[in-house]
Amino acid sequence: NGALLSVIAIAANFAVPFLVDTSLKESIEKRRRSIQMEFPEFVNKLTLLVNAGMTISKAWEKIINENKKEHILYDEMRYSLMEIKAGKPEAVAYEEFARRCRVKEVTKFVSVIVMNLKRGGSEVVPVLKAQGNECWEMRKNGEEASTKILIPLMIMFMGIVLIVSTPAVLSMTSGM
Repeated sequence: NGALLSVIAIAANFAVPFLVDTSLKESIEKRRRSIQMEFPEFVNKLTLLVNAGMTISKAWEKIINENKKEHILYDEMRYSLMEIKAGKPEAVAYEEFARRCRVKEVTKFVSVIVMNLKRGGSEVVPVLKAQGNECWEMRKNGEEASTKILIPLMIMFMGIVLIVSTPAVLSMTSGM
């Protein structure tokens, strides 16, 4: 009993960090995918508002205030807005927003906004439109990929069911 308990304790000592690490990676990936799915809608809203004549910061604030759903992306945006209102420079707050999100599309978007803040000008709207279209395409492709992978998963599942159930069926038929 003591030896078995020691082996279990040693195995648990090695397995627990692996399981915790896997769980953490899964939650990070889920968060990233959630941001990627919501981001195209945000970019389109921001592009429309900026194209209508609003500044980026005012459009950012309007989108946050009008959004009623709880979402990770909007939570991070609210945090950035609070930092700006507390006196942090806009460019720094947006860059930290991108760093917190850790999504390639958000980082690209923030670099466009920061450049616009530094240089000014009206060339930001076409760039935002192009980026919004690119984000929608990536979202659409991601959803298509998830449905395309469903068929091979179902085939594998059916194979596993056959492998597991065949011995049971054969034992039942040989017993009769």
